[in-house]
Amino acid sequence: MKKSEKYTLNLKDEYNDVSFIEYALLSDKPLRCMYAICSCVINNFKTSKIVETLKKLKNSDLIE
Repeated sequence: MKKSEKYTLNLKDEYNDVSFIEYALLSDKPLRCMYAICSCVINNFKTSKIVETLKKLKNSDLIE
């Protein structure tokens, strides 16, 4: 196992789906939002809906 593989976040398959990510970012559960943000970075998701939601989360109290 390479060092980079050791520290890779293993997300469930549903976090590889753009529509699920868009839904998860709107969730009121902080952990689900954090995993969705990680998935956006790992999978390079950049839809307009995701970008707008991330901008709103930037000023949100949900994720500190």
